[in-house]
Amino acid sequence: MRERPGHKIIRAVIPRITPACAGKTTNASVCAEEGQDHPRVCGKDSGKWYWNDRFLFSCDTATPLATNREALWQETLGYYQAGAFGNPQDIETQIMFWQKMEHLHYPDAGTTKAMLEQKRDRMIAAQQAAMAQSQPQISPERDAQIKETAMRDAIAEQRQRTAGNPGVTAASGG
Repeated sequence: MRERPGHKIIRAVIPRITPACAGKTTNASVCAEEGQDHPRVCGKDSGKWYWNDRFLFSCDTATPLATNREALWQETLGYYQAGAFGNPQDIETQIMFWQKMEHLHYPDAGTTKAMLEQKRDRMIAAQQAAMAQSQPQISPERDAQIKETAMRDAIAEQRQRTAGNPGVTAASGG
């Protein structure tokens, strides 16, 4: 309950709030200063500020996100199985799915995604090793022989062209 001050208070131009339980006004300067609100006090303790910590906060567990998270996971799984992310047998598709599940806070989705990424990296390394083994290995001596033969063939072809055309010399390049 608010008691009336003993004299008139001139309202400031800036709007202010008056709490319901503002207490007793002691003088006009407390609330008439420009831009200030009344102190939040109860009873006759006017002018003293206090912190009202009598609030109770809780989390509503009936929110749609909390109750439908499993339904969201099931829907995402259905899209994955239907091929919305790509071929479910492809490891890149599997990684994409588990990345999405991690985003949706599915338990241990990050661990599963990391294991699939490691598996993919091992598969890529094995493929590269198999490709390197399947390519014929040429010894440096054989490589030099092949280059020498190619050079002789190119010179012989150049001579045949110049022999067939007497106006062109080997120095003119053809």
